Amino acid sequence: MLIIIAATIAVFVLTYIYTRSHKGAFARLSEPRVPLATMGVQIICGDCSGDREIPVKTYLNRSGNCDHCGGHSFVLASELALYVLQARAAQSKSRQSLPDGGRVLPFESPASRAKRADKIAV
Repeated sequence: MLIIIAATIAVFVLTYIYTRSHKGAFARLSEPRVPLATMGVQIICGDCSGDREIPVKTYLNRSGNCDHCGGHSFVLASELALYVLQARAAQSKSRQSLPDGGRVLPFESPASRAKRADKIAV
């Protein structure tokens, strides 16, 4: 019984000494560590853009928030590009479906146009 206790204590002491002696091995590197390669993820932040017609594009930070304002209400910029392409395709399709014999109707009557033509400054 004493032999088992002495062996257990010896194993713990040796393990403790070993971990203490090798703990600083990373601090003694011959070359500095290379920073991790990162790639920016472009987003359109709802907090930064607000109700603007042209949205503001920013980037995500490491914590997953907007890099500019810190907000977390955003859409990936690549998703918005898909929606824009779909909207353009729908508009071009609707333009092609218009009849060829269409004409533009004026908002005013022909009589009012004649009166206005007389008032041109010279």
